[in-house]
Order: sequence, then structure tokens, then C-alpha cells
Amino acid sequence: MRSSLSSLYKRTSIKTKWTWFVLILVLYPMILIGYVGYKNYEEVITEHFNKSVQKDVLVVSEWFEERLGDLEKFIAETQYHKDLYEYATYYYGRMKMAGIDIKEQTPEIAKQIDQLLMNDYNLNKKLGNYLMSLLLTRQDVRLAAFQFKEQEEFHYIEFRDKGSAFYEHLEFKSQTIFENIEKEFEEIPKETMAYYIDDLNNIYLAQKIFYRDTLEEVGTIVLKLDMQYLLQKYEQMLTGAIKAVYVEANKSDELLALGELSQEEKSKLVDFMNRDPEQDIVYKEESKKQAIMYNTFSTRNLVIGNAIYISTDILLQDIRSLSRFIFMLCISILPIFLFLANKLYKEIIYPVYVLSDKMQQIEKGEIGVQIKGDYHAEIGYVYGVFNRMSKQIQYLVNCVYREQLMLKSSELKVLQDQINPHFLYNTLEMINWKARMSGNEDIAQMIEALAGIMEVNIDRRDSHFLTIKEEVEYLKNYIFLIQKRFGERIQFETQASESVLDYKIPRLILQPLVENAITHGIEPRGEGKIIVRAEECRGLLYLTVEDTGEGINEERLHYLQEELNHPQKNYINSESQDEGISRQHIGIINVQKRIKLLYGEEYGMHIQSIEGEGTQITIKLSKEIRE
Repeated sequence: MRSSLSSLYKRTSIKTKWTWFVLILVLYPMILIGYVGYKNYEEVITEHFNKSVQKDVLVVSEWFEERLGDLEKFIAETQYHKDLYEYATYYYGRMKMAGIDIKEQTPEIAKQIDQLLMNDYNLNKKLGNYLMSLLLTRQDVRLAAFQFKEQEEFHYIEFRDKGSAFYEHLEFKSQTIFENIEKEFEEIPKETMAYYIDDLNNIYLAQKIFYRDTLEEVGTIVLKLDMQYLLQKYEQMLTGAIKAVYVEANKSDELLALGELSQEEKSKLVDFMNRDPEQDIVYKEESKKQAIMYNTFSTRNLVIGNAIYISTDILLQDIRSLSRFIFMLCISILPIFLFLANKLYKEIIYPVYVLSDKMQQIEKGEIGVQIKGDYHAEIGYVYGVFNRMSKQIQYLVNCVYREQLMLKSSELKVLQDQINPHFLYNTLEMINWKARMSGNEDIAQMIEALAGIMEVNIDRRDSHFLTIKEEVEYLKNYIFLIQKRFGERIQFETQASESVLDYKIPRLILQPLVENAITHGIEPRGEGKIIVRAEECRGLLYLTVEDTGEGINEERLHYLQEELNHPQKNYINSESQDEGISRQHIGIINVQKRIKLLYGEEYGMHIQSIEGEGTQITIKLSKEIRE
């Protein structure tokens, strides 16, 4: 019986074990809590929460009201600013000098004044600086504007946010703010300060400015309130049981609506706020689950109403008593949880830790490690897959990788052998021709040069590399034979400092480039010069073969560069899309393949050529060789 239960437990999946654990952990406290009950705490928690929300609503409303009061005091003080007095004096002086009677309030006079002030750079700059100083003084203002009384369209305006200034100015003009503010003042003729709310529910505060010498109205200064700043306290209230926050102005303009309210709930809320309750705070019982906290305050011609929509679903229990009960309950069943936690640790966490440790061993190079253990279900499956994977990696490293190394060595040998036959054939033909046309001394020199070349090709040391000095000597022998054919029409020069001559490079990587320069560059032209350079720069070797031959046309150069960028896309002796071009430059392409195989993809050659001027081939190599 015991063994069968043990076997059943081992075969049970982790998901099933975890499900049982969660059910025990959750359902057991829930049953006990349901038995004890929490309904007695509903009224207590609701009452306490409502008082707290009432206090918060009053605090936020008072904060908002204080901000508006500060703004009113701030804009009222502009009446006594010395700068505005000086601007007004300057304004009247300009009108007098221009012969404009500002008392004649006609459209023509207004346009003349607009045009005159628009072109007055000095006044524009000073008023702009003054308005900007107002913005920098207040965080709750987005823009400041000023217009002389006699102006019709032109006005002075500055913005806090320069990034959105263009769009705010368009909005300011499209809403005809100054014109509408003037209408507000007409409705309250005895007031010198008024609020205005545009169609986009932006609030503006306006103050009439009077010239202190004559007490005549000079103009109007307008501040656009930053509603995001002023309403930030309301946004912070939207937490916990507060379902929605709603703020309106003058019982018609919605300033803020946060939270999730259906259209029906929102309509009820607005209707309730429009009843104009006498009390500052009204608690309306919508149901046992919902309530509204309402507050209103007014200043001048602006009335602000605040409403907080409350959901009491989460307030049906005494948090502290329930917390103490749950704490004691957890203490009483803690041994059971510890036992289950220990069991799950051995079944889940520890096997995962072992798996991670074995993976780290493979990462460090210990190939073929295995995990031992009598596990079933998901853990057993994962261990089995890991063991098979480890064996497969060991096989790949021991078999496939070594096979690839052998293949790479064979490919290098094939690529080297492919370069030389054509040249040796031409050399022998040239010696035969020279033997018939010249004396024995020339033949001896040519045979000596050919012997040097064949010595390198035989490769008695069985090495893929030569020093730069040996490669240069090889090229000199090769050029000697070529010059016997072409004479002084081919000039050859080497430029290599003593510091680089002992570095090793792949054998015979320069000769195909020189041969290509002669065959396709200098020979068609009849004469030319070849320069071979070897230099060290930033820890790398750079070999350059430059000629003054015919160069390469754009189409062939583009194809050749594509072949060099993808040297492994075709096998050796494969037919390319342009068979002629491929065969003409097979030596260059094979050299590129050898470099990529020996050094890696980041090394290789680069070709620059101008048709009719010459070609330059640069090879980038590492100073460190890999045999």
C-alpha cells in the first residue's frame, strides 16, 4: 500500500501537485474567514472611509481655491507694475507721433494701430520679455498675452512650452480669446477681472490695465491657466475605493473626468451637481455599493464643482481585525506549509538547481556530463532530454568538428594548387623562346629565377605561410622573368620596412595579384608600373598591390566585389553567372577564399579601381597566424 502510494506520488505531475498546494493554501483560510464573517465591519469601515474622503475633498478644493486666489492676486498686482506703466506711456507717445487719435475707435484706426505696433521691434521685445517674466514666476500658467484696448487683431503673447507654442497660438487666435473676454466684461461691467472658458474647456484669467495718470483703460492682460498642474491633486485621489473624479466649471464645462463611469452614471453625477446643493459636502447614497462626495466653491464669475464617485465594495471588512485573524491562522498552520514547501523544494527547486549546475559544466567545456536520479513526470523528462543532448554534443565535437578540420585543410591545399599551372606553362614557353633568340647567360638567369619560384611552390616545409621577406623575393624572381618578356615596359617596386619583413603571411597570396595586374592591367596598355607595399597599422598587417594599368570598368568591378564579399557561395571550379569574368579573376577570388579560411570573415581584400587610371588591391591580415 505504502509503495503504491509512493509510486503514484512520483508519477503525479508538478502541475497537479502545485494545484493541490494552492487549493489548500487558499481555500482553508477562506473557509475559516467565511465562518467567522465580516459583515459586522461594513458600517464601521464605510463611515471611517467616508470621513476620510470628505476631508480629502475639502483639502483638495481648498488647495484649488487657494491657487486661483493666488493667481487673482498675482494678476491684480500687474496693474501697479512700473514696466506696464512705461509701456503705456510709450504707446500713447507713439500714437501721438503717428498722428493717430486713439479716441476715434473705428476699424481703420484699429488697423493702423495694429500695423504700427506690429512693426515696433522695441516694444515687441520689451512686452515679450515682460510676459515671459510673468510665466517664469508662476508654474500654474501656460501662456501670457497682452493687448492694448484700441487694437483689433494684433496682440503680444508668450508661451511656457516653446515646443507647443505654434499650436497654442493657433488655438488662441481661433478661439478669439480677447474678443470673448471683452464680452465677459460687458456682462459684469463693474469688474476689472474675469474668468473665461473657451470651447476646449481651457480657463483664462483676464485683468484690465488702467493708465495711472488718467485712469483710462489701456488694455487687457490674459493668463491661460495650466489645468494639468491645477488639477493634479484630483488625479492623485483616484485610488482605492474612489471609482471616479469629476470636476466642472460653471455647471457646463467639464474640466476633468477620471475613472471608469458609464454614460448613465456620468449623467446622474452631472444632474446631481447641477442641483446646486446648499451644503459644501453632500453624501448621496446611490446604493449600498456607491456614493457621491460633492463640493463647490466660487470666485468672481467662476464656479467650480467637484464630485468624487465612491465604490464601497472593498470596505466590507475590518482590515485590522481580519489581518490579525489571518496572521494567527497562518501561524497555526505554518508547520503544514513548511512541510509542503520542503517537499516541493525537493521535487522542483533542487532538480532545477542540479540541471543548472550541469549546464554550467558543459558551458565550461566538460562535454558529455550526465544527470543521475530517479525522477518521473516533467523533471524526469527534462533530465532525459538533457542527457541525450549532452551525448549528442559530445558526438558532434568528437566526430563532426574534427571532420570539418580535415575538410578545411584539404580545401586550402586545393586552392593553393589551382593558382600555379597557368603561370608555369607560360614561363616554360618564354624560356623556350628566349633560348632560341638569346645567349646562354640570359637563359641561366631565367632558369635561376624559375628555380626560386619552383622552390616555393614545392613547399618542402609543408607550411601554409611564408615571411613577407620570402614572399617579396618570390615576387622579384617572378617579375624578373616577366621583364625578360616585356622589357622596361613593366616597372616593379617594393615598399616594406624592416619591422614587417619577418611577419608571416599565407604563401603565394601576392603573386596572383601581381599576375592579374600584368595580364589585365598593364599588358593591354603596353606599359606600366606595379608597386607592392607592406605596412603595419593599429596591430594589423596591410599588403597593397597597386598598378597603373587599364583599370576595371564599373560593371566588372561590381561583379568582382560581389564575388569577394561572398567567396564561399560557389565551390571551386563552379560556373558563375559571368563565366568570363570569373575565370579572368579566379586567382584573386581564390586568394580571398584562403584568407577567409585562415583568418576569419573580418579579414580579406578590398579593390579600388578607376577605368583608364589603374587598380589598387589592399589585403588586411592579422599579425597572429592560425596554422
